[in-house]
Amino acid sequence: MSEPVNEPTPEGEEPNEQEQPDEGVEDNDDPRLAKVRNEAKNLRSRLRDAEAERDGLRASLNTYNRIDASQIAAEYLTDGEDLFRGGVELADLLGEDGTVDDDLVQEAARRVAAEHPNWTPNRAISALRPGMPESGPTKTWQQLLQSKKS
Repeated sequence: MSEPVNEPTPEGEEPNEQEQPDEGVEDNDDPRLAKVRNEAKNLRSRLRDAEAERDGLRASLNTYNRIDASQIAAEYLTDGEDLFRGGVELADLLGEDGTVDDDLVQEAARRVAAEHPNWTPNRAISALRPGMPESGPTKTWQQLLQSKKS
């Protein structure tokens, strides 16, 4: 009989126990061997479950961090999500402790607002009306109406 050929498995994938017999050990229904294999199988299953849970929690944390950064950026941009449309990555906005750093978000939002002035909430209306003076009206409507009555 020829020995089984061990084919490489993709990275991160566990080889199947039945395809990869232990070298030099005959499978003669030894209860200790079966117990060890069963325990290893259970540990691999628990590891995969823990990794899946970790990945889900990481995705949730990234979502919350993104929302937090968007809310801070909304002070400078019409839509806080414009921060990320402007090319900023979430990782660039996190402090050393892994939380959103307000100063980094504000700096990035100001940079994106400077690059895309049409994304800012307080654009000067005078830019849209060529004949309007930049300083705007000096009197309020109430002052104008009172001067007409006198």
